[in-house]
Amino acid sequence: MRPKYNHLHVIAFSVDSDDREGGSPTEIMRALRGRVHELEETGEILEAVGVPDETIDNETWLEVETH
Repeated sequence: MRPKYNHLHVIAFSVDSDDREGGSPTEIMRALRGRVHELEETGEILEAVGVPDETIDNETWLEVETH
């Protein structure tokens, strides 16, 4: 069986809010959904996330999680 890998990607999005300290959970989720929808429509997901910030093979991940 071929190994499987777990990749960590980061996606940037902006939140409009009246609060200087940051958006509410509802505002954050609305903005995140909007960003995902935009990426689905434009097909620019790979440009948006780039290369993974971190990659680990699932066997190593399982060993860490079970100990």
